Amino acid sequence: MTIDNSQHLILDKKFTVTSADADMWKRLRLSSIVNLFIQAAINSADKLGFGYNNLQEQKLFWVFSRLHAEIYQPAFWKDEILVRTWPKTIDKPFYIRDFEIFDSVGNKLAAATSSWLAIDLETKRPKIIEGFEAEYFEKLKDKHGLNIVPAKL
Repeated sequence: MTIDNSQHLILDKKFTVTSADADMWKRLRLSSIVNLFIQAAINSADKLGFGYNNLQEQKLFWVFSRLHAEIYQPAFWKDEILVRTWPKTIDKPFYIRDFEIFDSVGNKLAAATSSWLAIDLETKRPKIIEGFEAEYFEKLKDKHGLNIVPAKL
C-alpha cells in the first residue's frame, strides 16, 4: 500500500537484458538480477540525497548486506524490463530496501527485499546516517516487494 505523498520515493528504472546478462538459454542470470537491483538502489539513493557522495560527506559508505529474492518468470536476452525500488524502513542498524521487476507489459517477474548498512570509514562499524529522519525511511514501510525480513547472506 503506497501512502500519499510518497511516490517520489519510488524509482522506476528501465533496462534491456544484454547478452552479458543472459545465460546460455538466453535467460537473465541471477547474478545480473542482483546487479540490476544494486544499480537501481544506487540511482534511487542518489536521487533521494543519501547516495555515495552524500555519505562520503559523513565519512560513510554503503554495504549490501542481505537479500531475499523470488523469481516468478524469467526475462530473456533483449527483453525490456523495469526495475522498481524504494527505501522501505530502518531496522537498526539495517536500512531495508525492496525491489520488483516487471516485463514490458507489466507482468511481475521478480520481487526482493534487501538490507544495507551505512559503515563508518574509520571505525568500519555500522552507523545511522545523520540528517535523515526515520520517518523519511518509514513512509513506505507498508509497501512490500516481499513481506519478509532478508536473511544474512
